[in-house]
Amino acid sequence: MGLYWKNLLNNFSSEYMITIICGEDFVSSRNYYNQQRINITPNQSALSFNKLIDFFEHWENSAAANLFQQKSIYFLENINKQINLKINHKQVKKLEEIHLNKEISVFIWEENVPSREIKLKKCALIKEFKPNQTIFKLINACYPGNKLGFLSTLNSLKTSLDEYFIFIMLIRHLRKLILAKEKIYGERLAPWQKSQLDSQASKWSKNSLIKYYDSFFRIDLTTKTGTNPLGIIKSINISACVFI
Repeated sequence: MGLYWKNLLNNFSSEYMITIICGEDFVSSRNYYNQQRINITPNQSALSFNKLIDFFEHWENSAAANLFQQKSIYFLENINKQINLKINHKQVKKLEEIHLNKEISVFIWEENVPSREIKLKKCALIKEFKPNQTIFKLINACYPGNKLGFLSTLNSLKTSLDEYFIFIMLIRHLRKLILAKEKIYGERLAPWQKSQLDSQASKWSKNSLIKYYDSFFRIDLTTKTGTNPLGIIKSINISACVFI
C-alpha cells in the first residue's frame, strides 16, 4: 500500500459517513438501499445524484454557504465506473473531507458489483450482499437432459430467494452461454470460468438456447403487464420442461 493510502486511512475515524451498498444479490442490496431512504427523519434532508461530479459540486456549494444546519443524507447510484484512482486523487481527497463531516451521510448503491471491484473500499464502509451459493448450482444445472436436477434446485430456492433475482440470474447466464457459443466473454472472466461456460454451452444447440432465452423475455413481458397468472417461478418451470 502506498504512502498516500496509508495517510488517508490513518485519518479515518471508526464511524463511517460513507456507506457503499453492493454485491451480486442486487435485489437484497437494492432493498437495503431503499430502506435507508425510508428511514429519513423529518429533521434530515435527502438528495439524490447519479453523477459524482454533480454531488461534489452541490456538497462544496452547501459547505461554502454553511447550509448544513440539519443532517444531510445523500444517495448516489452506480458511481464506481466514474472513479479513476490512478489519475484522479482529487476525487478521493474530496471523499475524505466528506467522510470527516459528521453532518452528512452518504449511501452509494452499486448494482451487481462485488466488493472486490469497489474502488472506494478504503474510503467507506462496505455492505456487501452475496447471493445464496445455491443460485450458482441452479445456473450450472441449466442444460438439456438435466430437467429433474434443474427443477429440483429451482423449487428448493423459491422459498429462500426473491423470484425476480432468480429470474435475472438465469437470463443473464443464458446470455453468457449464447455469447460463449460465439467465443465472446466478459473482460473479467478467469480462464476456468470461460472453460466452464464453453462446456455448458456445448450441451446446447444454438437454436434451442436462443429459443429458451426468448422464453424468458415472454415471462418478463407478461409479468410486467399483469398477464401472467402463473407467476415467475411456475413460468420458469414450464419453460424448463420444454427446453431442458
